Amino acid sequence: MRGTVLWLILVTGNEMIMTLKNLRCLTLALGFSLLNLFAGSAQAIDLAGNWNATPDCPAYKARLVVLGDSLADGLWGAFYRRYARCEMLEVVRLTKVSDGLAKTNAAGWLARYQALPNVTDPEQKDIILVQLGANDLTNLRQGTSRTVFSSPDWDTAYADRVRELGQGLVAAAGDVIWFSLPIVGKDSLRKNYDHILDLQSTALKGLPIKYIDTYKLTSFGTDEFTMNARIDGKLRQMRADDRIHFTTVGYEVVAQSVLTDLENFLHLQDSKVVINNVALQ
Repeated sequence: MRGTVLWLILVTGNEMIMTLKNLRCLTLALGFSLLNLFAGSAQAIDLAGNWNATPDCPAYKARLVVLGDSLADGLWGAFYRRYARCEMLEVVRLTKVSDGLAKTNAAGWLARYQALPNVTDPEQKDIILVQLGANDLTNLRQGTSRTVFSSPDWDTAYADRVRELGQGLVAAAGDVIWFSLPIVGKDSLRKNYDHILDLQSTALKGLPIKYIDTYKLTSFGTDEFTMNARIDGKLRQMRADDRIHFTTVGYEVVAQSVLTDLENFLHLQDSKVVINNVALQ
């Protein structure tokens, strides 16, 4: 650290005791200085009050279906904690660790969704949140054949799967929110993850899907990968030690990015139900 010099002095007796005490103080001071140095680049982020406080719950029956891999599973946890006390809203976990669109095609994911109870219930409103791609840096399975990862044929086949899944979810549920891959702290993955992000965003263009670009969001104001962010004046760890996933508070910050759109969807459904009920009277 610029301007910081440590001196180690060899002394004896009482002088040694005093020197050790001084060294302990200096070590603590240095630790706080380092913390402040790394905290200085962290962005100040305000969560929507207390994430676990009772939210504005919908008045009529609805489901929030979170679909995807382990990153999506972390988002499911964040939304489950937020809406646990909403009697009319169910937060459904449709996630599978180590899965994606390379291992399971669009038809497979759509079949999992269709297997949920009450999918065709006209009084059951589903909003689907999607995050996939972290496990897709591999060959594509197509029947008995394999398409080699990062080849032009792979790009075409993968984009087709993304679009097919998006179209299928829109047809089945109507309201779909798709999260991009976040920025990650592993250089060995970042280039390929960026490519997956580009393929997904391009394939989803033109579809009535709310696309959330979490890449910049998850830099937490630094324009680069960071482990920490300052929230309510406190430095908090946002990313898991693997530098791909998030901590509990990190997932809550990502989830907060769609909170306004999500609750607009929920209350729009409330309005539709009221109008339908009036028309039936």
